[in-house]
Amino acid sequence: MKRVIFTRLHKSLELLAFLALLASIAGMLWRFSKLPDLIPVHYGTLGEPDRWGSKKEVIAIPCVMGIVYFLMTVVGFLPELCNYGSKPIPEEKRGAADSATRTMLLSLKVLLMFGLAAFMTFGIGLPRLGAIFFGAIALFLLALAAVIVIGALYIKRLVRTPSARSEP
Repeated sequence: MKRVIFTRLHKSLELLAFLALLASIAGMLWRFSKLPDLIPVHYGTLGEPDRWGSKKEVIAIPCVMGIVYFLMTVVGFLPELCNYGSKPIPEEKRGAADSATRTMLLSLKVLLMFGLAAFMTFGIGLPRLGAIFFGAIALFLLALAAVIVIGALYIKRLVRTPSARSEP
């Protein structure tokens, strides 16, 4: 197993994701007693609640966040699991590819942690925001897609090996 090297950017992203996880847990604990017994737990396409549930269902969100955080952290420590395509990449490019992949994974982790924390805050705590909430979800999904596409294109360019030219 290779030693995983974390850059300053990696450490900052990890700290941001962890702080978002802690903030969502603290926020849930702080607001839990103030929530009504019956809260909206699902919204329809027009932003109106279409399913109501017990406030105890809110506890599931930080639990899911913790599981996602843990799994993404484990994957970040196992760079040998990364598959960069059908062609093997040169060993001298492997470290850069692993670092770029780790940066993309950590960026996704930060986005997911903040996205779920925002959902807890605005989707459950302030359900009357309606259109603003759904606009924020659209921006969140756009940011996730951008990180995935830009990260994948960057990694592909990074690991590309020069094609061998055939001599006539």
